[in-house]
Formats: sequence, C-alpha cells, structure tokens
Amino acid sequence: MELIIDYFSDQPVYLIVAVILAIAILFSFIKKLVKLAIVVAAVFVLYIAYLTWTGKDVPVSYEDVSSKVKGKVEEGLQAGKKVGQELIGKSKEKILEEAEKKLDKITSD
Repeated sequence: MELIIDYFSDQPVYLIVAVILAIAILFSFIKKLVKLAIVVAAVFVLYIAYLTWTGKDVPVSYEDVSSKVKGKVEEGLQAGKKVGQELIGKSKEKILEEAEKKLDKITSD
C-alpha cells in the first residue's frame, strides 16, 4: 500500500488521472442508484394505480405493504420451484434417452 502511495505522490500526473477515474466511477455508481430509485418509484406508482383501478384497498402502512409483497414473493418462489422441478425432470428424461441412443449405437457397432 505504501508503494502505491509513494508512486502516486511521486507522479502527480498519474494521481490526477487516478482521481478523475475514481470520480467518474463514483458518479457512474450514483447515476445507477438514482435510476434504480426512479424505477422503484415508478413500479410503486403503477402498483398503487393498479390497486385503485381494480378497486382493492391501497395499503397505508409499511406492514400492509410488506406482508403483501412477501406473499407475492412466496407465490413466485413456489411457482419457480415447480417449474424448475418440471424442467429438471424433463432434462433427466432427455439425457437418459440420448444416453440410451448412444449406448445402442456403440454396442451395435
């Protein structure tokens, strides 16, 4: 670490380049965080609009929102697990079929 500090203190041009690069990286990171915040806010507004349009109650407290979100996430996870298990089953069948075909080909030669 001391070598790096000594190197940059001896070479001010490299220090300036490193500082500019660090500022650019930090600025890029902050821009991405702002974009993420805007997307989350837009999704939240769309969610509230959907609830209003369908006539459902708009959650007022944090607990209401978090319980609904947790419920939907659990439903999504269960559906994902079910689809994943089906894909694994189909993949196993396909692999076994291909292995049998290749084994038959090898044994018939």
